[in-house]
Amino acid sequence: NTANLGLLLPNVTLGTTPGEFVLVAGATELQKQEAKGMVVYYPGANLNGPGVYVWDGSEWVIVQDCTPPAQPTLTKTDATSINLTATTTITCGSVTGATSYIWTLPGGLSASNLTTTTNSITVTGSTAGTYDINQITVKAVNDCGVSDPATTGSGGGTIVVRTCSGVPEAPTLTRTGATTINRNATTTITCGSVTGATSYIWTLPGGLSASNLTTTTNVITVTGSTAGTYNINQITVKAGNDCGVSNPATTGSGGGTIVVRTCTGVLNPSLSFSVSQVASGGQFTVTATNQTGATYAWTYPSSVTVVSGLNTNQLTVQVGASVITDIDKSGFKVKATNECGTGATISGSGTIKNTSNPCTSSGRSIYVTQSGVNYYYCGVQTASACVNARRPAAAAVTSITAGKCQTSGWASGNNAQTYWFCSTPTCTDYQATCATFSVLSDTGETNCYLKD
Repeated sequence: NTANLGLLLPNVTLGTTPGEFVLVAGATELQKQEAKGMVVYYPGANLNGPGVYVWDGSEWVIVQDCTPPAQPTLTKTDATSINLTATTTITCGSVTGATSYIWTLPGGLSASNLTTTTNSITVTGSTAGTYDINQITVKAVNDCGVSDPATTGSGGGTIVVRTCSGVPEAPTLTRTGATTINRNATTTITCGSVTGATSYIWTLPGGLSASNLTTTTNVITVTGSTAGTYNINQITVKAGNDCGVSNPATTGSGGGTIVVRTCTGVLNPSLSFSVSQVASGGQFTVTATNQTGATYAWTYPSSVTVVSGLNTNQLTVQVGASVITDIDKSGFKVKATNECGTGATISGSGTIKNTSNPCTSSGRSIYVTQSGVNYYYCGVQTASACVNARRPAAAAVTSITAGKCQTSGWASGNNAQTYWFCSTPTCTDYQATCATFSVLSDTGETNCYLKD
């Protein structure tokens, strides 16, 4: 019965260092290896103090009563979002008796050493992405073994590694495009392209505008909203990325100005006339659309003379005293010039009636109506007085002036119907047959008919 018995180990006085083999003076390496596994009791104070020691072939190791460390609890500290190649710290709960911690990391996160002597590890964001904290494991270690991997504990969440390694550098402002633009027209402003920048944030002075002040390229299209002169240095731009925003751009080669004209483009005015009819010697005004700063170049028909306004938007003219013809508005033409250039030639349209023309419809009876158009008899006029008259097509007449017979034909041209004086002043029908007759020439007296 050995229930109350034990193994009495030899008491051995060991040296001051674990590798000192004191059992055989001057022991060879072979003797040290042959003694491997020898167990002794050391009562002294050197090494790890009194206790049972085992020779492992190279040193004395105390035999301790121990167990592997407890399972750690994973937590997280520091930033949850870091720049590319930046670091953050992962922590687990400190485990009593642990002498080191062994970590595993997901691809994209790295560390200089995956075994630490403390309960935290410094992790580098090597690849942009989002990493769940639970992809990281840690075990506690001591001389007696290794714990199970850490439980999540309060370690839920993510580590976001940005695509950038830092805030981009400040860009350099330059300028391209026109230096002088029309109002509401556009030009482009450019800054130097910045490595790593994903956006550019612009500010513009009042009077210049853009549809979006944040661009994905280093160019912004600017609209000249208000006329004026703008120094390029009134414009600022910053480069941005996931890591932040740079300082404003330096001027670089961006000196100079952007001039916004007062006009939006060349002026093509419309024309209006102050009267619809006028007498010989009368005056009227032709008005073109007005624009501040614009000048106007007019041409006009020979039937009028200029009273005033030749270089303005209002031209006042006088009809010649001997002119009895209607005024053709298309003879009035104007071209406007402004900051933006010279526009097209604009002409009037229509007719201003001349009330001095004796061949008018006023007070006259309708001679004949054809296809809804009235023709008025104007009496005997000289050919020049009938220039605005219009003859109807061949049709029956309602009356015949005594002694004048209408022929079966019509005078050439569009101005008048010619009558023949018969030698025998008797007209038996509307289509007169005259044995002898004389024809009034176009320069002589002619019976005129006015087309309504």
